[in-house]
Amino acid sequence: MPDPVKVLCLHGCNQTKESFQNYMKHIVKMGEIKHNLEFIFIEAKYDHPKGGKTWYNQPLNIEDIGVAKYNYDLTNDALIDLSNIIAALQPTVLLGFSQGANVVDTFMSHCDHLSVKKVVLLNGYSLVEDPIVIESNCLSVTSDNDTIVPSKLDPVVKYTTRETIKHNKGHVLPTSKPMIRNICTFMEK
Repeated sequence: MPDPVKVLCLHGCNQTKESFQNYMKHIVKMGEIKHNLEFIFIEAKYDHPKGGKTWYNQPLNIEDIGVAKYNYDLTNDALIDLSNIIAALQPTVLLGFSQGANVVDTFMSHCDHLSVKKVVLLNGYSLVEDPIVIESNCLSVTSDNDTIVPSKLDPVVKYTTRETIKHNKGHVLPTSKPMIRNICTFMEK
């Protein structure tokens, strides 16, 4: 059997590595058993004032999602940390949920990412900046019922190869087996 595909997973704001790992349990179970995926969970380094962790040195307000501009001072520490982790672990796929998806998208926009072949953005969004095209395969999972990260903010338009999966659950991960299978199949190929 070939080596498993390494998937580096970034949690959302107010989550921890452990809570996100539990949140992803259905995707992880199917991915490990049926799709030869190895999931690696990492944790943001900043404490969030409302509990859990945050990736950026200042928490973003929910009201700023979709309007917050790219800010080097805000994102630089997270991008350096992620670059070092990617260099050490050599994942093929980056997966992020909510703010974790924002970090993945920001990393792909501003850093070398030669080992990363695919990104999965779960209820993700971009920081506002000049349009850029990212040479990568992207799967975006969104929901028209998401009141935190509306599907109209889907950053998938930036990627040269892109797919979108929509679910109706809001700002959560899809739980249906066909959707989970589609996500795992995208990462495995």
